[in-house]
Amino acid sequence: MTRVEESFWRERWENKQIGFHEGKPNEQLAACWSGLDLAKGSRVLVPLAGKARDLEWLAEEGHQVVGVELVLDAIRGYFEDRDLDLTAAKTSLGGRDAYVADRVTLVHADMLTVTPEELGAFDAIYDRAALVALEPSTRARYVAACRALLRASAPTLLISFSYDADLSGPPWSIDEAEVRELFSGRDVTVLDRRRGLSSARLTAAGVPSVEETAYRVGT
Repeated sequence: MTRVEESFWRERWENKQIGFHEGKPNEQLAACWSGLDLAKGSRVLVPLAGKARDLEWLAEEGHQVVGVELVLDAIRGYFEDRDLDLTAAKTSLGGRDAYVADRVTLVHADMLTVTPEELGAFDAIYDRAALVALEPSTRARYVAACRALLRASAPTLLISFSYDADLSGPPWSIDEAEVRELFSGRDVTVLDRRRGLSSARLTAAGVPSVEETAYRVGT
């Protein structure tokens, strides 16, 4: 991420301005995950993981879950919400600081800098609100970083937001055409599309709702 993005997200977590955190497993994740047809025990990568309940949901589905999160306060929040000891859970993954809770490992790192040599290969990626959190100039790098961590033929479940307003994010509006451009050459299938509640910032700007689209991205 850029320095501006880093400072923005650190400040949001420090001030507990985390309206993007749902506090429950995402409905589109629950509705669409089976469409990836993954075996139990698959390694699943969750970029920009925050303290999402989705991590726990994926682990309960029987997967080995690795979240990558830049802000330590977000990782700390995941452990505090579960009355777990962050210090006792500290370990290392590929030289990166990591924290383990059951089948969930949270790696303290910038998603744009992690490598397969550090984290290993993954059977799938789950992206909810990660791509839309990034400045347009960093999206291609993010997509490439994710692709480098996937095994051959491994899918991605991408949940993206779009809205009818010319506003700067996050969350940024990314429509289907841009998703297909970012993943050019890969199979992109719409699994689900629904209207969702807007963030406080977008509502204040006159955007009362957003369109949330779940895509299966193949290789």
